[in-house]
Amino acid sequence: MTTREELQYLMEQHALNMKDVARIVCRETRKPVSMRAVRCWLAQPEKTFARPCPAEVVEAVKTYLQQRGSLK
Repeated sequence: MTTREELQYLMEQHALNMKDVARIVCRETRKPVSMRAVRCWLAQPEKTFARPCPAEVVEAVKTYLQQRGSLK
């Protein structure tokens, strides 16, 4: 499973939208993240605006969900 697919899966399972992901990653990594960045990470690889989803993004979302008790 790629990091893009893993992020999509987490978003679907926990009803997160792009704004939620941007906010979570921003909070967890202390780096600015826009909804546009999230959109680029989630884009199909053949799209010109697609960017690889960094592993730290998936880890940040997992950390947040674990702290909330939503992920075991």
